[in-house]
Amino acid sequence: TPQQNGVAERRNKTLIEAAKTMLADAKLLVTF
Repeated sequence: TPQQNGVAERRNKTLIEAAKTMLADAKLLVTF
């Protein structure tokens, strides 16, 4: 259903944002 699609999209965006944040943190740790 369209509603389920919307929920899945928000969940994916949250996971992607979390992954980006972790990658950014990892790069900082490697840099310093």
